[in-house]
Amino acid sequence: MIKEDEAELHRLCEMLRMIDCQLAPASNLREGLQKAGLALSFTFLHRLRSDLESLYGTLDSPLTDIERHHLIDMGINPD
Repeated sequence: MIKEDEAELHRLCEMLRMIDCQLAPASNLREGLQKAGLALSFTFLHRLRSDLESLYGTLDSPLTDIERHHLIDMGINPD
């Protein structure tokens, strides 16, 4: 892993740690944070950061017709 990716991974994990510190000790939300941390680690270790950044860049974009039809085919209302 290159230094830039390692620094970004540490930055993002620090954000998760800060959120974790705000949760009650028995919060079941902690599972989501732990899995998010594992997903980040997996993504960076397998050199998929560019894919992650690309997906992140489309978060607020409207769904394409293909994506809408795919959700409908899976029984999910895209609206």
